[in-house]
Amino acid sequence: MWAQPTDAKLATADRAADERLVHFFEGRSYKFQKLDNGQYRTQLETNDGRSQMVFINRRTVSYGSHEVREIYSLAYSSTKAPSAEQLARLMRENAKQKFGSWEYDVDAATGTHLIYFSANVAATASDDALNEMVEYVVWVADAMEKELFGADQL
Repeated sequence: MWAQPTDAKLATADRAADERLVHFFEGRSYKFQKLDNGQYRTQLETNDGRSQMVFINRRTVSYGSHEVREIYSLAYSSTKAPSAEQLARLMRENAKQKFGSWEYDVDAATGTHLIYFSANVAATASDDALNEMVEYVVWVADAMEKELFGADQL
């Protein structure tokens, strides 16, 4: 019988400097900025002249022999809640996604509503594979930001 994993079975690795990421960053034409919370951020240009912020989490999560890290990009950040129609559109899009999902959160400290596309990639992914996923996350988030919100804010 299958049992749902408990938090005790999920392990979070918080390495001071993940050498796998250091190597990845050294080979990029774009530069990542390390944030105080341990994440890395950069802004990439899209093919249509827009730009999109993307984040890579330094921390990884493990379950059994699997270790993944999160890559995400915001499509919405506002003190105004998104509409029910916008949230429904994201849920429909989640059914189509195979490499990530849309997530919605409210920052309790600021009341800011956040919508972001998040994908997990193997922590041992090659530099090329990691770069492909960064580009994919940027592409998906920017397209939805443009469709739902019409602006290039993030």
